[in-house]
Amino acid sequence: MRQYKETGATRALPRDAEEKMQEMSGTIKRLGTENATLKRLLAEKEVENAILKELLEKVNPKSPTR
Repeated sequence: MRQYKETGATRALPRDAEEKMQEMSGTIKRLGTENATLKRLLAEKEVENAILKELLEKVNPKSPTR
């Protein structure tokens, strides 16, 4: 370790690299889950908007222009 400090070389230890990879893997899984949740919420909102538009059309149909 002293050798690295004296020469100024910075080299990640394999254990550190493995920990970083595990941390990144956890982050990727968390982001994937969050992304899936957001996609589901967006799809639900789009369905709600479509239903509301249909109801609006039934309640207040557009009168034909003459």
